[in-house]
Amino acid sequence: MKLKEISRTAIQSWSPAQHHPIYLATGTSAQQLDASFSTNASLEFFELDLSEPSLDMKSCGSFSSPHRYHKLVWGPFGMDDQGHPSGVLIAGGESGNVILYDPAKIMSGQSDVIIAESDRHTGPVRALDVNPFQTNLVASGGNESEIYIWDMNSFGSPMTPGPKTQPQEDISCMSWNRQVQHILASASPSGRASVWDLRKNDLIIKVSDHSNRMHCSGLAWNPEVATQLVLSSEDDRMPVIQMWDLRFATSPLKILEHHTRGILAIAWSLADPELLLSCGKDSRILCWNPNTAEVLYELPTSSQWCFDIQWCPRNPAVLSAAGFDGHIDIYSIMGGSSQAQNQRRADQISNSFGNMDPFGTGQTLPPLQLPQTAAPPATVNPLKKPPKWIRRPVGASFAFGGKLVSLENPKPQQPTSHLVHISQVVTETEFLKRSDQLQATLDSGRFVDFCQEKIDTAESEFDKTVWAFLKANFESDIRSKYLELLGYSKEELALKISEALEKTSEDPPKLDVAPPTSLQPLPELSLVPPADTPETAFDLIAAANLQPAAMMDLNCTPDPETEESAEPDGAANSELDENMDLCLTEEYVGEKQDGDVIPLNEETTPPVELEETSPIQTPAEIPPPVPTPAGGVNLSISQDVDGLITQALLTGDFEGAVELCFHDNRMADSIILAIAGGAELLEKTQKKYFTRTHSKITKLISAVVMKDWHDILKTCDLQNWKEALAAVMTYAQPEEFSSLCDLLGDRLEASEDALLRSQACLCYICAGNVEKLVSCWSGTQDGHCPLSLQDLVEKVVVLRHAVELTQRSGPAAIGILLVEKMSHYASLLASQGSLSTAITYLPDNTNQVAVQQHRERLSRALGQQATAAVTQTQRASSQLPAHQAQQLYNPPQSAAAVPAPGPTPGSAPAQPQYYQTVRAASTVTSWSNQTPTALPIAPPLQVGSASDQKVEPPNLMYGVPSSSSVAAPPLPSAPAYMYSHQYQ
Repeated sequence: MKLKEISRTAIQSWSPAQHHPIYLATGTSAQQLDASFSTNASLEFFELDLSEPSLDMKSCGSFSSPHRYHKLVWGPFGMDDQGHPSGVLIAGGESGNVILYDPAKIMSGQSDVIIAESDRHTGPVRALDVNPFQTNLVASGGNESEIYIWDMNSFGSPMTPGPKTQPQEDISCMSWNRQVQHILASASPSGRASVWDLRKNDLIIKVSDHSNRMHCSGLAWNPEVATQLVLSSEDDRMPVIQMWDLRFATSPLKILEHHTRGILAIAWSLADPELLLSCGKDSRILCWNPNTAEVLYELPTSSQWCFDIQWCPRNPAVLSAAGFDGHIDIYSIMGGSSQAQNQRRADQISNSFGNMDPFGTGQTLPPLQLPQTAAPPATVNPLKKPPKWIRRPVGASFAFGGKLVSLENPKPQQPTSHLVHISQVVTETEFLKRSDQLQATLDSGRFVDFCQEKIDTAESEFDKTVWAFLKANFESDIRSKYLELLGYSKEELALKISEALEKTSEDPPKLDVAPPTSLQPLPELSLVPPADTPETAFDLIAAANLQPAAMMDLNCTPDPETEESAEPDGAANSELDENMDLCLTEEYVGEKQDGDVIPLNEETTPPVELEETSPIQTPAEIPPPVPTPAGGVNLSISQDVDGLITQALLTGDFEGAVELCFHDNRMADSIILAIAGGAELLEKTQKKYFTRTHSKITKLISAVVMKDWHDILKTCDLQNWKEALAAVMTYAQPEEFSSLCDLLGDRLEASEDALLRSQACLCYICAGNVEKLVSCWSGTQDGHCPLSLQDLVEKVVVLRHAVELTQRSGPAAIGILLVEKMSHYASLLASQGSLSTAITYLPDNTNQVAVQQHRERLSRALGQQATAAVTQTQRASSQLPAHQAQQLYNPPQSAAAVPAPGPTPGSAPAQPQYYQTVRAASTVTSWSNQTPTALPIAPPLQVGSASDQKVEPPNLMYGVPSSSSVAAPPLPSAPAYMYSHQYQ
């Protein structure tokens, strides 16, 4: 591609490689005339500015000279010591002159620009060259075999390399060897080339063609091989370039034949020894590979001959060619198009005529349009091979999977010989080590040991707690372990209760009653076993309401002064609780004496209006009690409250009896009678009791009895989140356990306290909600650190396996955030070379394109088929033991074989029943309302064909399998024996 042009009939020389900016020196050529037949001569300097789009080069200075020149050489002499900041320009004149110019002075406009001058030669000086190792040495050649070596430090006394060659002939070209500094070569038009050794001052070898048709026009040494040189012939009968190797000087090593007429000049690139330029009388400029004799590039030139061609030392892709048409053209061998150049030339022609219409109409001329030719525009093909200065001697590149591909050339003499190394690069050694440990745990299934190791090596107490909660998922009794981690140990609590009861039995409370009434001695109190019936459940409720002061001083007839001074709200409620506790104690600890009745005028609370009013007599109208035999039952009908209750019980009116007990503040009697009256009456009584009772733990007792924990979790103080979570652990049923833990976790995560936000992770671990655990972790941890992401993946993998184990089902659906984290984790593993491990962490049940593409890429890297990427082998899920599988898939054949939940007469006391330690699914897509989500459904037994036998799945309602083909209808409410269950 043509870059610049200079309209001069001149010879040329580029500034040295050390000089910046790049200049081109031109001198008027000898034995040539321009179109004006001018005999003036000059030296000019032009700056090469490739950022300027125009073809013109900026002239930086000129010097009128009385001499015309055959050869110009620009050397770097004096640039180091700043004696000549732009070096020295050496010119060979037509009168045997060798002149040294200072380019800096010429470009600055000074007059004393000549450094030195000598006319030692007897004829024109056609050959000049500067020694590349000693820049102060210049070789010149003239007529009659004259060769001089000039030292620019003492220019007046040149030396000769040896005796003149015989027969004497003109010297047409000279060149210093590029590898050995004391070797010089010269050539003559007769076709002979001589090689001189300056250390010996003698000719060491002559090279000549036996055809005697070689007329040498150019000579150049190989930049890398010291013994190789090329000679060009300007004879039209032999337009060739011969490559000689002085070690085998009997015949040319290679002959480059592609020109059709004589070759006028050659130039060997110092930056790439595989690029050799030649220009000839056939108006062609060719770029050769001298090692293969192949033409790599042909420059688009005009129809005129080029007599001089040179490479730019500083920019190896740029070259200049001087032609007989009066132009010096600047080209680039990197290719391009000449369309823009043709358009610029057309614009120059158009501008030369001015802007006005030559016919005087005053209209502006339109731009000159180039004629449209039918032939397509000629495109310039680039080089067939990349030049050496853009080729990499060594290189490295990272590939997928942490692979590093590097290349090197151990033999620089053979550019095509490269060694390629492929190595694995690991930058995250600790991350990879922990990933291998996790993978080993997945293969072995030893999650308990893995969690214990994490607990031992945890750096913070919070990490220890998290791993302890994760470890609890693999225990036999999950909820009891959770309670211990929350600080509630049943063994320690039992010891505390025993100590408190023993202290109470040693110092029993003294009861102060009215003089007419006396109580029997209290029997010995004992620890009530775990609640099996509703009666004992409410005994525990009443005992929980006892205050320490009330336990020490139980009195059914409070002091009138206290009654008068008490406030209407707090005091009344407190006395109400005490009376209820005392009544419970009387019912379950001792019996009242015969005929003892507590008068109504001694009640401490105002009378309560009954829903259905009944006549109540005043104390004056009440007849005296009838004596009852010792040990007998008094069924006499009196007109007091006891009599009315007796009548209601004898007629089966439980609701009226309960209302009378409420009226008389006999809370324990009302609740016990409500139990006998049925579930509906019991529920109504419970609500009324909790409405009238107000204490610190009333709301907790209400949640325990009514099984409504949502209100507790929504309104409790977040500082007491451990207590709330412990209550859920103890009382929540399996189907609501996960949602309750999620509810508490959501409240903690929305808190402004950073410590509380981090504790939400524990709630999500208890719920088995992996997606929310990932979301909570992302908000509190740094997700960009590989080790931090490894921490999350370890927790997620362990929790997912725990959920699969407790649910006895396959893996749950994966959320978007978890897909993103697992994909990132797989990418990190792949970047460290763990491709087989990385593909196991990519989610299968996702439609994200990025994940699918990543899976396909990993499959190809592992040598698998692309189609197998969609159905990748998953990690083996946890399998159930053989006895559990047999129990699940072989249910009892008869419902009669299933024991009844309640105790039978004459049998041993029933053992406490507990809920099955099964966690409900965190995400449920479609489940039947009749089937608990946490319990597995056994597949139907395939006994016969599907057409003649219908097999129903076993009914696992409430955890009791049944083989009946008719599904049992759902119970209206939970059985009574489940009201006060405790978790182990």
